[in-house]
Amino acid sequence: MTIPIAHSAQELGEHFVRLFRDGDTDTLAELYEDDALFAPAPGQEARGRTEIAAALRALRAAGATIELKLARIHEVGDIAVYSNIATVGGVNPDGSDLVAPTIEVARRQPDGTWRYVVDDPAFLSFLA
Repeated sequence: MTIPIAHSAQELGEHFVRLFRDGDTDTLAELYEDDALFAPAPGQEARGRTEIAAALRALRAAGATIELKLARIHEVGDIAVYSNIATVGGVNPDGSDLVAPTIEVARRQPDGTWRYVVDDPAFLSFLA
């Protein structure tokens, strides 16, 4: 599959949701910089595209579904920090959806596209 081009930081979330839903975790990992950090759960970290793809495959194998709704975004030069409200299905033992704010940092690449640098859907879990 062709790697989707994110012309804005916000487009990363749209591509993420579609690729995750389609189960294309290898292409999904290409939305991250080479040495990016993905934290799929509190205390868990995947660094680099190979580990990130494996962590995303594990989420899919566990039956997770993910929807994102942009909550807030700040861009300064080539850096964006933003939060989505994530609705994650298939992870709570009682069958309910997990709804939580995420934190992402993205960087504009030299070719003008955007990639994730940090993607931490559980960053604020200490508040719960």
